Amino acid sequence: MLWVDPSDTDNDPTNDVLIAAGITLWRSTDGGVHWTQISNDLVPGSLHDGHHVIVEHPQFNGGSNSTVFFGTDGGLYRTDNVYTVTIPTGWVNLNNGLAIAQFYGVARDAQSGLLIGGFQDAGVLRDTEATGPNSWAQTFTGNAGFCAIDPTDPNFQYMERPFLNVVRTTDGAASLQSMIAGLVEAGNTANWIAPLVMDPNIPNWLLGGGASLWRCTNANSSTPTWAATKRQVVTNNTLDLISAIAVDPTNSNTVWVGHNSGRLFRTTAIGNVNSWTEFKNFSSSQPTRMLLRIVIDPNNVSRIFLCYGGFQSPNLWVSTNGGKSFSPLSGLPVAAPVRDIEVNPVNSNWLYAATEVGLLVSQDNGVTWSSKATPANVPIYEMLWSGGYLYLATHGRGAFRQTPYPASIVSVGAPCRVGGPIAGPNLVSTLPILGQEMTMSVSGAVPGGVAAIWVSAVPPGPTQLSPGCFLQVNPAAFNVLPAFLIQPDGTGNLALDLANSITLAGTSLMTQAIVLSVQGQDLSNGLQQTYGF
Repeated sequence: MLWVDPSDTDNDPTNDVLIAAGITLWRSTDGGVHWTQISNDLVPGSLHDGHHVIVEHPQFNGGSNSTVFFGTDGGLYRTDNVYTVTIPTGWVNLNNGLAIAQFYGVARDAQSGLLIGGFQDAGVLRDTEATGPNSWAQTFTGNAGFCAIDPTDPNFQYMERPFLNVVRTTDGAASLQSMIAGLVEAGNTANWIAPLVMDPNIPNWLLGGGASLWRCTNANSSTPTWAATKRQVVTNNTLDLISAIAVDPTNSNTVWVGHNSGRLFRTTAIGNVNSWTEFKNFSSSQPTRMLLRIVIDPNNVSRIFLCYGGFQSPNLWVSTNGGKSFSPLSGLPVAAPVRDIEVNPVNSNWLYAATEVGLLVSQDNGVTWSSKATPANVPIYEMLWSGGYLYLATHGRGAFRQTPYPASIVSVGAPCRVGGPIAGPNLVSTLPILGQEMTMSVSGAVPGGVAAIWVSAVPPGPTQLSPGCFLQVNPAAFNVLPAFLIQPDGTGNLALDLANSITLAGTSLMTQAIVLSVQGQDLSNGLQQTYGF
């Protein structure tokens, strides 16, 4: 960043005040001839390193108002006198409950709810949703990338420092251990944030990408070791580093690897370095940009997505035949890097694309996309499904979780008897929470009668069966739930197990009880039920 004093209106460059921002801040008062460093985050009282934006106060005049704001890797800071601020003095930290950070990778333990993330300049942080967005605790400082948690023992957590320097904790982050024995490319021949994945079939196996593909098959042992499972490749006379790894969720021997050049390889025998096949020239417009992510549809392993970098189109490709051919999903409304894609675990037609400019959502298998989802206008680096929710790790606005759709019930109309003035039974229900049991209960009914629950989509209005008695469900399209008997006290219950189906969230149905007895046909009030979490 370069900031130029907007209050200087003369034509003399020898008194121009400039601030140049990179890792640290430098100020010149003579138009750039001489510079003085004015920040260093190793010094108490200074602001954080890694600068992105400098904005002066709206009423900045270079005199009575000399306030300037600084956006950094560590959040937001201010100085009230940009002309006199020094490394240790004059800085004001404005991160007062600002729950933001720059994720590179994220992992979650579904049982405990533990989230861990690798961050730019913040190392590895950990939190649970129960403790809130401002309670992240630090495992180690510096920079960190991708993370993984052993689902069989969450005390085993795996993380990486830059250039594939893999570390682990075996005691829930009470202590850290380096685990790069045999990983000779760690620290020198890998991307700044190198891919690191846990085998979804065997949590004891890790795969990391440098110039070679490295595999650890004893990650939770006392002495974990690595071995190369893919040879290095050279593209355009340059060592072509690995940028993406994906393991078939049904077969650990099948692994896909992508490179900085966009080249794509696959093996079906991961232990054999000579077993790799390159998938090249699958299209005349095959990208030669960095392959940021490879995603295999867990519902259909023949469907494989490729996510590319670069502000070009198309950056999202798909194969529906196990890689025999790929085609672009060209309906994305923005030409921006696609860093990840997730498939809805219940409905494979629903896709979620993590891009450099926010979240995109498709409900028709990628034909059309909506950019109205949140978070928007922020790079999303990684996503994951856990506990029925979609989690997003952003590079600048922290972590997000899909908002649970609230379950609700609204009573509609009044109980009645068809053809008579007598009031009918009352219908109540527990909340329709997906994945749980819902109980619908009738009271005030004629003992010994047979009751059933009618269900339909919410109709435009009730249908009158007789004066003062209305059918609340749509008679043209209703279903009948299993019948049950009314007890001597005039009550009856029907318990239903609701599917834990994400796609049902927000669905509204109208239900109504009908009780048949020797005294006639009685209708309850209607219940408009909205299914949620």
